[in-house]
Order: sequence, then C-alpha cells, then structure tokens
Amino acid sequence: MFNFLFLFAIGSILGWCLEVLFRKQFSSTNPEHKWINPGFCCGPYLPLYGFGLCILYLLSSVEFNLTPIWDSLLTVMLIAVCMTVIEYVAGIFFLKFYKIRLWDYSKMPGNIQGIICPLFSFFWALLGAAYFFLMHPFFTTAVAWLEKRYFMLFFLKIYSAKFIKNLVYSVYKAKKAVIYNRSRFFGRE
Repeated sequence: MFNFLFLFAIGSILGWCLEVLFRKQFSSTNPEHKWINPGFCCGPYLPLYGFGLCILYLLSSVEFNLTPIWDSLLTVMLIAVCMTVIEYVAGIFFLKFYKIRLWDYSKMPGNIQGIICPLFSFFWALLGAAYFFLMHPFFTTAVAWLEKRYFMLFFLKIYSAKFIKNLVYSVYKAKKAVIYNRSRFFGRE
C-alpha cells in the first residue's frame, strides 16, 4: 500500500513539473510562455501522473513470457493505451462534473472530444518506453528500499495530508465555480 502511495506521490509531483515546463516552453496555447499551473489542484500535484506511475510500475513488472523484444513492445503498447485511457477518463470526469477542460486537443488530428489524440498517445508511449527501459530498475530499487525504512512513512503521511487538503480545497473552488456558473476556473478559459 505504502509503495503505491510513494509512487503516486513521486508521479504526481514529477508530472506536475513536466507539465509546467511543457506548458511554458512548448504549448501552442501559451504563446507568451507564461508559467501556468496545470491540472485541477492548486499545488504541485497532478494525480493523473501519480496514477500513471503506479500503472507504469505494475505493467513494467509483468512478464508475458514472449521473446524479450515482444515483451518490451507489448509492455510499451499497453502503457500507451492505459495512459491514454486514464487521460480520457480524467478529461471526461472534469468536463461532466465540473465543466472544466483541463487540456484541449480539439485542434489536433484524430482527437476524440478534444480529450485524447494520437499524437499525445504517441507521447505517452515515448514516456512509457523511457520509464520501462531507463527508470523502472531505479523505481524497483527505491520501492524495495522504502519497504525497509519505516521513518519514510512519516513523510508519506505528511504528503498525503497536504495532498488531501489541497484536493478538498480544489474541489471546493470548482464546486463554487460551477454553482456561480463561472467560465473561468483557476485562470483557465
């Protein structure tokens, strides 16, 4: 349980950093290259990446008993599909319950409801391949190390408390925005 909380925390924070840098440097919706807080939460958390890292860890640990090349290819393809599904479910959830579009791929070819598109599924595949080939051994070692360090539970509990507080506050702000029928939420259109 705590292993996945550790992975969720690391994924949420690293994903937030990745998105902040992407949106500042490369996003076509940010021509001024401003710093933009991505996602739903007010703080440095992107749960989509937290769940994603947990999925990456689980899928990278599975052996399909095929040839090593086919095992690797199948794992990377499953990672891309799972991450795309997570992105789609999160996008639909926020549109349906909070009337918030946290990202918009509607101008991308092959998009589905502006929530997912082939290009970003390809990026998920690249990110998954980078994780599988480069980072999974590190995370396996880190999780094994964590299991023997009970003092780290203290830091995970602090993270959990701060994350839950942030999530509750963000839900409150989103509900308030929906109640008052605001088109803007946390500075987004």
